[in-house]
Amino acid sequence: MAAATTPPRETDVEALKGQIDSLQKELASLTKTVSEAAKHEYERDKKAVTEYAKEAASTLYETVEAHPERSLLVAFGAGFLFGLISRR
Repeated sequence: MAAATTPPRETDVEALKGQIDSLQKELASLTKTVSEAAKHEYERDKKAVTEYAKEAASTLYETVEAHPERSLLVAFGAGFLFGLISRR
């Protein structure tokens, strides 16, 4: 004899719909929170990289200004090596 299955009750279906709606709202909230945190981290890192680049450019400028001959030789040497490597 086969066991009779009872169809889901309307209240069970409504309860599941309520749980799904609740989960969708929680997921949306979590997505928003993660997005805001990522944006904050991006802005912080962008600022740090920008400051580092400005300091590096300033240091490079000061070095070139203090030692123009040496800087010219280094630039020539780097260009020469790059040319040798790129020809192969």
